[in-house]
Amino acid sequence: SLKWHYFKREAFDVYELICSLVLVPLITIRIFDADLIDILLIKWLLCTRIIRFLRWVNTFEKYNLIFSTLYKLVPLFVDLLGILFVAFYFYSAMGDYLFGGQIKTNININFQEYGDPNYFVYVNFNDFYMGFFTCFHLMIVNNWLYTVDVHCRVMGSFAYRLFFVSYYVIVVMVCLNILLAFTIDLYVTQMSNHFED
Repeated sequence: SLKWHYFKREAFDVYELICSLVLVPLITIRIFDADLIDILLIKWLLCTRIIRFLRWVNTFEKYNLIFSTLYKLVPLFVDLLGILFVAFYFYSAMGDYLFGGQIKTNININFQEYGDPNYFVYVNFNDFYMGFFTCFHLMIVNNWLYTVDVHCRVMGSFAYRLFFVSYYVIVVMVCLNILLAFTIDLYVTQMSNHFED
């Protein structure tokens, strides 16, 4: 196991050396001829150097515990994100059916009169992708009441609130709380195992 530790350390040092050997000439060339080297390439390579920070953070015992917990949560996150994707898909399709094409930039509602910002016309179910955006917007409960109010006023009925309430109950109250409960449970388990050792 001691040899593996040295191998990992040497591999990381080789990685840093390669990054430095590639970055120094690229930055030098960029200084003298800005058109020759794309700045985006240099930015990406500089971002890969941030991995060094993870090596340093991993030396602290508490952060090591957090990273090991996150690593063990990846399979669970994949399953729960799949469930969220299915919920987003269902509600985006239903929203497209119920509200599709109703909220446009030229509708006759004075948003300032109701205190709503003008950009709420872009939180809509006019197409499938905007439906996903709106579902995410509703999941993080970002001005949830304004979003629901705009859709109900445009449709002319408050019965459409049932759509949004069902979304809130299923996605926010159930799915996200299950995700949070599993995260806390696994972290507490990891912590108790860590202190037993």
